[in-house]
Amino acid sequence: LLALNEAYGRFSIARIDALVSAGRTLSVVSVQPALPPLHSPRSPGAQARLAAYRSLTEEALRAGPADLVVWAHRSYPHEVETGPAGEPPTVGGVPFEARLREDVPFARHVLVTAEERFGQTGALRLTSFLKSPSGRLLGSSSKRFPSPPTEYMPFEDYLPFLSHLTPGFRRITPGPQAPLRMEDGTRLGVFICYDATRPAAARAGEGRGRAVREPLERALGFHGFDPAAAASASRARARGGIPSYG
Repeated sequence: LLALNEAYGRFSIARIDALVSAGRTLSVVSVQPALPPLHSPRSPGAQARLAAYRSLTEEALRAGPADLVVWAHRSYPHEVETGPAGEPPTVGGVPFEARLREDVPFARHVLVTAEERFGQTGALRLTSFLKSPSGRLLGSSSKRFPSPPTEYMPFEDYLPFLSHLTPGFRRITPGPQAPLRMEDGTRLGVFICYDATRPAAARAGEGRGRAVREPLERALGFHGFDPAAAASASRARARGGIPSYG
């Protein structure tokens, strides 16, 4: 059994390497300032958070061209409100697409992650939104596997009292992990935090023909906030299928 496992692992690695070699190369800027988590009492205000992300993005884009900018997990500080099917999402009553153009003013494809509230049910999702260089909202992909126990408590559907053990946590509802498409036709698959630990998500994405899978970094829990001392933006080159950071 150990020999079979080793052989299967080597075969899988070789197959992935072949996919990477054949795939298109994207230049990806991955931005994650040293900020407390979004809902931490030490978290800065929405404008300060956006300013830190914008500053590091500008710094990274000055260093060279980029096909895609990725802002870290829970990067967008405003809750996105989604109504009945067919209605465009909003932020504070303003169309989300217009608000996103104002908050993320870069002529690049940008992937940001926000909390998305569904008005009819009150359900909360973690959703990544893809903005085009011209500011159009190209699509969204939600977190498929909430993180235990902070986003859901295992077995709480059968043992409701378990939810009372973690009253301060924000409950996240699983959503569709839909593939996204850039304006040039490049397909993107998104893993948000815990999704990256679940092979089922990768297999499902591969079956739907995703070309690029880009996991988003998890939020950093630093105790202090100093925009001037925020971590510098990292650059990455992600080849088709598997992200490779450098």
